[in-house]
Amino acid sequence: MTVAVFGSTGFIGRHVIKILDASGIAHKRFSHKVNLGDVSAIPIEFENPVSYRDHLTDVSAVVLLVSQSSPGSFANRAESEVVHNLLPYARFLEVVPSSSIRHIVFVSSGGTVYGQQTGLVINEDHPTRPISFYGAGKLMVETMLQTALAELSIPLTILRPSNPVGVDQDVGRVGFVKNAVHAAMTGSTLEVWGDGSAIRDYFQVEDLAKAIVLSINNVLAYNKVFNVGSGVGTSINEVVSLIERVSSRSIEISYRPSRYVDVRSNVLSYKLIADTLGWYPSRNLFEIIEELVRP
Repeated sequence: MTVAVFGSTGFIGRHVIKILDASGIAHKRFSHKVNLGDVSAIPIEFENPVSYRDHLTDVSAVVLLVSQSSPGSFANRAESEVVHNLLPYARFLEVVPSSSIRHIVFVSSGGTVYGQQTGLVINEDHPTRPISFYGAGKLMVETMLQTALAELSIPLTILRPSNPVGVDQDVGRVGFVKNAVHAAMTGSTLEVWGDGSAIRDYFQVEDLAKAIVLSINNVLAYNKVFNVGSGVGTSINEVVSLIERVSSRSIEISYRPSRYVDVRSNVLSYKLIADTLGWYPSRNLFEIIEELVRP
């Protein structure tokens, strides 16, 4: 079994590679040539299948982690989402029939595809009504993969994670917990969109990587959609208070107007993946923050 990981040098991809290495699972690493941070990764352009199709002749499974946008990027423009995300995945599907691929794992977004939450937690049967083009783009890729791979009789597993957090996460546009810890430790100002009451579901990135590897070539995961999260909601203001308590430092916050692309609450049920694959989150948010503050 050889696994191809597209997006291997990204935040999630690096953790997937660690598990594959530790497990002795043969794999190939693919990363966009401008983001190449691993000399073992094959530099490619995901939107150009010619750059990687010859590398797929001996690959049995693929993990798709490629995304060139975030919930607030591209000014929430439909055209940009299609060009940067939907179209490259459509081109990827052009090379699948001539490859040896027998299973694909696509990491989607549990934080955006459902839209506004109804009920205490979101399970996989919750309506998918995204309010951002980022979420709509993820949902379109899901549907496109399901349609094309069903025709080819190739199983697909879709994972919808909430908000993974980890020590090596970059400080920047995404990753609120890491950004908040950075603000506490450096004295910089933390930017918050809205009044801080928005609720999110944070969990350890290593746990997401474990869920991905558990899914690879696993018949129990074939043609399934799984939420991956902690099942616990924490507001933005609660995250700030928790970091201040753990770090014994105060955080200066700049509250900005709410963005219409941000849902009010997002908490995912992980019951299905627990019952099917035996996956559970290993650490709570307090433990995750402790590791971030005291690495």
